[in-house]
Amino acid sequence: MLFEVGIMALKILEYPEKLSDFFVKAIIIGFIYAICIYGFRFVFQFLQVRPIPGNPLLGFVLEVIAGVILALVLGFVSIRLTFPFVTRSIFVFSILFIIGYANNIVELLFYSTTPIYVFYHDFAFTLATHIVTAAVIALLFPPLNDTDSAITQLKIFFSGHSTTWWIFRVLIAGALYFPIYFAFGLVVSPIVVPFLSQ
Repeated sequence: MLFEVGIMALKILEYPEKLSDFFVKAIIIGFIYAICIYGFRFVFQFLQVRPIPGNPLLGFVLEVIAGVILALVLGFVSIRLTFPFVTRSIFVFSILFIIGYANNIVELLFYSTTPIYVFYHDFAFTLATHIVTAAVIALLFPPLNDTDSAITQLKIFFSGHSTTWWIFRVLIAGALYFPIYFAFGLVVSPIVVPFLSQ
């Protein structure tokens, strides 16, 4: 089923490569992602005193699988972005960093008993890993069409509505974010709080 969905998605996108090439690139990125995580954890080890728990081999395999899934999703995103390499890398990095680190920082700061030096270590190796991974994804999954300037695309996007409309929309989204975040946090707190406090 998943394979058929992938084939249909690539046909819709009119991707010029074979499906197998797309998956091979995703597997390569999965290994690069896992190597970066373990490599940068070692490089930034001076920021963390305690050892990293768990089975390293199992952790590596799980990171490869996570990297492949991220590459498949962000590969589709990258080929749809008609921007130059650096701009696509920044977009992909932003998505990776928010998913992989920034979303979790609020709950870790409020509910965890983890020492602050762990945050420095996690920030450093996650930042480095996501910079490398985003660049590789943008490199291996080039856009389908000619590249446009990001500024040109943003001007076209924002010109659809007035400045007042955009400001109002951003304020409403900002005002609704924390109540929604904390409401969902209350739902999962019986599971998350004991886990974070260990």
